[in-house]
Amino acid sequence: WALAKLRVSPPSSAFALGRVVGDDSENESGKDFLSSRQFVSLDEMALDVVSSTLQVRMQLFEEARKRKSGGSSNGAWIPELSRLAGKVMDLIAVKIINEYGMRNDGGTSSTNTVFNPQEMASVLWAYAKANRADDALFSTVAAELIRQTGYALERGGQGP
Repeated sequence: WALAKLRVSPPSSAFALGRVVGDDSENESGKDFLSSRQFVSLDEMALDVVSSTLQVRMQLFEEARKRKSGGSSNGAWIPELSRLAGKVMDLIAVKIINEYGMRNDGGTSSTNTVFNPQEMASVLWAYAKANRADDALFSTVAAELIRQTGYALERGGQGP
């Protein structure tokens, strides 16, 4: 939410969305992911985030060294920080898609993380605000909202 509010992350039109596509280059609906940054696994995607974090850190240290020696700052770290923010948002989106996708397909999830409807609305707002959303994220969260609503109705109005 904070990354979207501060408008730190780049829009998907400027920096392609990162998605885990497995061994093939298509998602479940057959949509081509050629315009996205593709990863084979969530671990590979997480390593990309760590790598970017280290790049930002090195650039910040270099800026601090320049300033300490009386040099001027050129802000070269700012675009890399922006890309890092986009990568973090993409990693969170993939985790949400995986978690809720498993539940909505009738499987069991690896965690018991459940966002309430307000939290899900906040997540969707953040991705829309940052222009980092796609159909996979929104449709997965919508299916989870429907699943939770059905669960609540079965229990006489009591949510999960």
